[in-house]
Amino acid sequence: MQKKKREMFKNISNKFAYTIITLCMVVLLAIGVYALGTNNPSVFGHSAGELAPPTSCSANQVLTWTGSAWACTSPGATDSRFWINGSGLCYNAPATCKFETEYCNQAFYGSVNYGAVCSSLPSNTLSTICGSVCAGIACRGEFSSSCAGGNDVSYTAAGSCGSGSTYVECSCTAATNYVKETYILAGPRCI
Repeated sequence: MQKKKREMFKNISNKFAYTIITLCMVVLLAIGVYALGTNNPSVFGHSAGELAPPTSCSANQVLTWTGSAWACTSPGATDSRFWINGSGLCYNAPATCKFETEYCNQAFYGSVNYGAVCSSLPSNTLSTICGSVCAGIACRGEFSSSCAGGNDVSYTAAGSCGSGSTYVECSCTAATNYVKETYILAGPRCI
């Protein structure tokens, strides 16, 4: 089979082969130029009216492709879920919950009178003593019972006591990521 193929192309000269290839390239180039729409260089391609939407749309109209151009039309019965106003394309949305991860970076300092010299107390006892000073929420992420997923960040207490002192110095810190939730009521949304 290979031998027959070679014999078939053996009689074609290089000059003839290159002439056929060049002729095919010229035909393809001519078809490509004609496909751009014209042989007038100032009118190649599509006009701006074929690409850009019309600027004459009024309130409560939608942009529709007619098959040959863009036009502003009034929405039909199938488009009743949407409308256009000064805010853009609008629709009635159900209630939703939005969640965002944020960084909580809060700190404050306080002190508690222990009533006795506290320098010999272990660090976990000092932290427990500071618990009342550091009580509370540093960053609130849980806002609504309608959403489940936000979390609050509480302060972490640490205490220290100077030599011979009766006051526990409290360091209250919160440095962590947390999820903040937002409940969005049902109603119109526009994009």
